[in-house]
Order: sequence, then structure tokens, then C-alpha cells
Amino acid sequence: MTTYTVSAGVTSTGVSLSNGDVMNVLSGGAANSTHVLISGVMNVSSGGIASGSLVSSGFVEVLSGGIANGGTLYGTTLSSFGEQDVYGKASGTTVNGGYQTVLSGGVDVGVTLLNEGEEDVYSGGVASGTTVQSGGLQGVASGGVASGTVVDSGGDQFTFSAAYASAIPAGFLVGSVGGTLIGTVVRNGGEMIVGNHGAAIGAVVSSGGIANVSSGGVASGTRISAGGVMNVS
Repeated sequence: MTTYTVSAGVTSTGVSLSNGDVMNVLSGGAANSTHVLISGVMNVSSGGIASGSLVSSGFVEVLSGGIANGGTLYGTTLSSFGEQDVYGKASGTTVNGGYQTVLSGGVDVGVTLLNEGEEDVYSGGVASGTTVQSGGLQGVASGGVASGTVVDSGGDQFTFSAAYASAIPAGFLVGSVGGTLIGTVVRNGGEMIVGNHGAAIGAVVSSGGIANVSSGGVASGTRISAGGVMNVS
């Protein structure tokens, strides 16, 4: 069990963390190509940077600091049982069978979700430019925001609050109770479901796409292209 401190002006490269090892990346410090294995932990403070990390059954936390000052992870890969909690900023993360949460003040840009990889965006968190591939899942809780999501064939996205400009080729998007979907694009083979008390605003249903609006749900400003289908029950 070892504790590593990466302070201002220091760069660590290729460190492996496991069995209770902890790395703390402080403001002005940088960690490159860290491998976070089972029971390993990496904490990235405001102003700290981690680049090219691989998280496999380990845990990474990007601490508070918001968009401007939050810790930043670039190109992180989360594999099976790996977890990353984002209070700062994460960019270019690949979640391959792992789990990522974007919490209040957190911003996640360009994440890719696949093979049972999951991202949950909670109140005050923002996910932008997410790609949900086969087996991936993105959930947006009340008060969270997903912007510009693309859901590929076999990917799932569900929301309890707001999803902006979600593009769904052969995917699946759900506006659950009270959820709001704004600017959703449902492409060929894609499906959007607006449940009771849910709302879809400005959706576009392309040819081969399906929108289902259940009793108590609302769809306004919807544009249905030739070959698109909208069912209201």
C-alpha cells in the first residue's frame, strides 16, 4: 500500500496502482498513463491533470473545481468494474464495461460508452458529445444535462430531466416520468419513448424512426419526415 503525491511542477508516468495504492494529483501536477488496477485509487484535484489513464477495477475521482478549475482527465479508458466520478472535467473518456458518474459541477466531453459501459449524469452535471455504442448506456437524472448525444445501434439512453440534441441511429431513447427531451433526432431504426408526464420538444423523426408518446406525455414542435412514425396512445 503506497501513497503517491504528484505536486505542482511534477509529472508522473506509467505508475500502476493496486491493493490500496493511492495517487493524489494536486494543482499543477500531471499524471500520464496511470494504470489503476483493483483497489487502486487516483484523486485528481482542482488544477491537476491526468492523461491517458487506464482504469481496470480501480477508482478515479476528479474533484470539485467546475469547468474552469476542475481536475481534467483526457483519454481515460474505463474497463470492467473500473469507475470514474467527475466533479471537474473529463474529456475523451472511453467507458468499456466500466462505470462513470458526472456529478454537480462536473463536465464530461466526448465520452464513448460500449459493452455494458454506463454513464450517469446527475443534477448539476453536464455530458456533451456522448457516443453510445452497442451495449452502452447513458442515464440523465433530474437536473442533469446531456447535449449532442449520438446513440448507435444497440445503445440505450434514458433521461429523467433533459437531453439536448440527441441523435439516435438504430438506438433507443426514453423520456421517463417527468423527463424532458429537447431537440432529439430519431434516425432509422431508432426509437424515442415519452412516458407519463414526460415531454419531447422539437424532436425530428427521420425515415425509419419511431416516436411513441404514452398517455400523459407531451410532444411539441415535432417534425416527422417521410417514412417516420409517431404513435400517440
